[in-house]
Amino acid sequence: MTVAAATTVATTAQAADAAPSAGTRALSTLDQAGTAGSPIRMDAAWQNQVANAIAAQTNAYRAANGLPQLVRTGAIDSVAQSWSNHQASVGAMVHRSDYGASAVPAGSSSTSEILSWGLYPDHGADYFMSQWRNSAVHNRILLTGSYTHFGVGVAVSPDGRVFATQNFATYGSGGPAGTTPAEPEPEPEPEAPAETEATEPAPQAEAEPQAQPEVEPAPEVEQEPEPAEPVRLPGTPRFLLSDELEGDATHNFLYGVEGDQVFVGDWDGDETDSIAIRRGSTLHISDTLATGPAERQVELGSAGDEVIQGDFDGDGTDTFAVRDGNVLRIVNNLDNPEEVELAAFGAEGDTLLVGDWDGDGTDTFGVRRGNEVIYTNSTDGSTVDGSFSIGRADDLVLVGDWDGDGTDTVAVQRGAEYLIADENSSDAEITETRYGQDTDIAAFGDFDGDGSDSLGVIRIEQTREG
Repeated sequence: MTVAAATTVATTAQAADAAPSAGTRALSTLDQAGTAGSPIRMDAAWQNQVANAIAAQTNAYRAANGLPQLVRTGAIDSVAQSWSNHQASVGAMVHRSDYGASAVPAGSSSTSEILSWGLYPDHGADYFMSQWRNSAVHNRILLTGSYTHFGVGVAVSPDGRVFATQNFATYGSGGPAGTTPAEPEPEPEPEAPAETEATEPAPQAEAEPQAQPEVEPAPEVEQEPEPAEPVRLPGTPRFLLSDELEGDATHNFLYGVEGDQVFVGDWDGDETDSIAIRRGSTLHISDTLATGPAERQVELGSAGDEVIQGDFDGDGTDTFAVRDGNVLRIVNNLDNPEEVELAAFGAEGDTLLVGDWDGDGTDTFGVRRGNEVIYTNSTDGSTVDGSFSIGRADDLVLVGDWDGDGTDTVAVQRGAEYLIADENSSDAEITETRYGQDTDIAAFGDFDGDGSDSLGVIRIEQTREG
């Protein structure tokens, strides 16, 4: 599970979203009887029991590590509950702009906010605490000795996501009144929901077992190397991009610096792809295929996050998603990167792919295990819509619309050789072509706006010292 935290003004800390990992069920809409298609009908008792159990487990965990118990206050409970309610209402995991610093009662010298989300009714206090304890950043916040007070809130969205929030604060002897939480009550045992289709091709082992719908297990395969995109560049990158699958480079320019991640996409909706680079957590987005300053800069996630690009809402403009295990936080509006939609697909060890597998104009997710590609046509990853085998397990995989028919298919790269499939099938006809040199890095896209993806490469030019 990849998580991150940041500190603002040296007194306010936040932790990145902790979310369901491999093995969670589909994000279908369920009522309490498990009937798909209707909103969940909940009373507050279940949410309160989970919140109380989280509070009790937090203090028990601190006590086991030699730390004093925190005082749970109704005022900070209200802060946490209101934010869980907000996330449930918008169906997205997102922090407050100041991580709750201005919402907690006055007089605190430091505050923190941690979030997690799961699925009703499978995920309760044990699950959320496991997510937080198993993250170094969240665990550090749970075990911060200077905090004196806290509050917990839990809310369930209409489509069955459970949002949990904890807010922590440090007060002196005159802090807000509060009461020590009671021992945890046993969590309710709601009626099991009707069997739903799994969100991922195959279940994977988890650190803590969780109740999951039964799915047919897939054979174990050797984990594949990292995907070709995005890439980290060890020198000065020169882009040599062609408007055809075969032929010389049409576009030749330098862009970026050592260590950048490189993405290719249509960032302005003009039907022509261009370059974006990610340096740390900052995206530098260019709308032209030329050397020069980026038109836009966007902060997205943390420096170590895995990021992938695609047109996830079908509006003709590419944006980004941040991967956390098998959970994707999709940003469809780069002007508001804090607003995210959630999807889940595959397993943590899979190589993630993105493509328009059914030609409907919207990109969805796929994964690669060994030489098998498994994909979904649903934006939330709740279905498995196809699978096929191609190439070898050590091939690098590219996904693009190579013939301009509106549907993406897979190609594999072996050095300067590219094997391009005409359909997403194990029996697909393969076209072989060569482009660039064996040491080049693939950078493919629709560089002339003709509706077909073509090949390009990034060639590293050594510095004088190199």
